[in-house]
Amino acid sequence: MASRAFTALGCYDCARVDTRMDKDGNFYVLEINSLPSLGEHGSYTVGAAQAGLDFPALVNRLVDVASARYFGTPTPPQIQVRDADVGNQIFSFLVERREHLERRVGEWVSLSSRTYDPVGLHEAMAKLERIFEELALKRCREFSDKPYVETYETRKGFAGGILLVGNMDIRMDPQKAVQSFRRDPERLYGEGIGMSRGSLVMLEYALRALRSMRALRKLPLGVLYYTDEGRDCAHSKETIKAAAAQARKVLVLRPGNPENKMITQRRGWRKYRLIVKDEPRRLGRAGRRPDVLEWLCSRVELLSKLSSRADRLAVAVSELRTEAFPRLLPHRVIGTVLVSYADVALADETETKMREILDTGMFRCKLELLSDRPPMKKRKMNDSLVKSLTEVAAQWEIPLGFESSLYPSVAGLISGRTSAVCGIGPVAYDIDTPQESILRISLLQRTLLLAQFLASQIKG
Repeated sequence: MASRAFTALGCYDCARVDTRMDKDGNFYVLEINSLPSLGEHGSYTVGAAQAGLDFPALVNRLVDVASARYFGTPTPPQIQVRDADVGNQIFSFLVERREHLERRVGEWVSLSSRTYDPVGLHEAMAKLERIFEELALKRCREFSDKPYVETYETRKGFAGGILLVGNMDIRMDPQKAVQSFRRDPERLYGEGIGMSRGSLVMLEYALRALRSMRALRKLPLGVLYYTDEGRDCAHSKETIKAAAAQARKVLVLRPGNPENKMITQRRGWRKYRLIVKDEPRRLGRAGRRPDVLEWLCSRVELLSKLSSRADRLAVAVSELRTEAFPRLLPHRVIGTVLVSYADVALADETETKMREILDTGMFRCKLELLSDRPPMKKRKMNDSLVKSLTEVAAQWEIPLGFESSLYPSVAGLISGRTSAVCGIGPVAYDIDTPQESILRISLLQRTLLLAQFLASQIKG
């Protein structure tokens, strides 16, 4: 609460936040003192002493930091907390760079990389490559397939270790206006900030924190980024499957759900193209046979009745487009049918029923499967990974929960003996809309969570 109040009021360098607790245990912020008790025996100097600063060092530090900000003098070196363990070093590293994290998010938002923008995707992947070169990660050729997949790894490789998977492309209509980066006290806004940009920055600074203490090179770690999320991973899925099979643990860098939830189970998702054809007909033409659009609307109702909440199955027609000659009724209807499912066998059975509903012999119908994103099943082997993340979150008082999701991700491609968790990225809202945003505090929290979890996986 004190940290959020400090940030919301735009304070710099130091402050003392005064709070009061009522009889029910609720805390209230009374005021913020931007010039706290800085007397030689004041309360603020007690905190400075824990960072290894006596009174003169504290005063000099405040002058140095202010001088660097206002006059461009060299930034003072990082404070080395006495007897700090790896966890505290990571915490200090990230907290001191909170503003850097948000600025970096703004840089990534300004770099457009929509699914059908090959130039933007190339520039974004080139930028990512430069970052990984700075972190001393090498390109893994075995699991790289330009322009759709690029994989990098530490010196130890990621076989039997950890693989982080994220998407670079943004699923946005090319005709839509670009949404620029902006901030308010609670959230950060911008195009792709939830689905891609927030997780990118989280990943970068988690790895930078580990590298700053020479811990990154000890970690068996791989990072895979793909560029066809908007194409339902049509080109990248086989490479992702093969890479995930080499790792022991996979963390998918999708955004966290509201209320700080990660995902341990996801439904599968099938997309079909439906085409119905008829002969051109005049308006008002006599006959009992309905026109093609009228008939299809009646079939749509039957298709939707295949849905079952108990079986975690949903069937819907998401769009219909007609073709007609001037002054004639539509002779061709093209639609998209979506099926959300939890069980593959049930999805196959549903497809058979869909074909039976459409195959009446009245019109020429074609139902074509365009993409199939398999479900992420809840598996026993994921429990240890969930437990590790929960323990790290509890240690650093980071809010964290787990739930299932209706929407698919590449986590559904992970099988075998590999454990997986999805949604480790910052908490996001309004994904794939002009109001897409992430919770500001979650950017720092999830970066700290990822860095601390990776540090806990280093042996020796």
